[in-house]
Amino acid sequence: YINKLEIEIALDIINICLNNSIKTKDIGVISPYKNQVRLINKKTNVDVKSVDGFQGGEKDIIIISLVRSNVNKDIGFLNDLRRLNVSLTRAKKKLIVIGNRETLESNKDYKEFLKFCEEYGHIHTHI
Repeated sequence: YINKLEIEIALDIINICLNNSIKTKDIGVISPYKNQVRLINKKTNVDVKSVDGFQGGEKDIIIISLVRSNVNKDIGFLNDLRRLNVSLTRAKKKLIVIGNRETLESNKDYKEFLKFCEEYGHIHTHI
């Protein structure tokens, strides 16, 4: 699975960070899908790994690309919340999650996570 829009957004965020003197070594990108990891890796020098690849590692800034976006609202193996937990706990200072809200909200746990983020004003929409 790949999501080209999420790749563009992740690369834009990486460039903003780098243009603001954040070091490449302090930024990481996580995606649960190996094809998304591979495509982002081709376009940047920051660490881009699967969820399992980042287990035990940390970065100041973590960008998570969840990939799944479909009319069926099928989140695939994102249902495995252990993967979400690993992803969310890799950031030391800033965590940025990129995903399709409508698809993610089909799962009660992701819906609660999004509700929590929204309550604190941390949801930003990119169209």
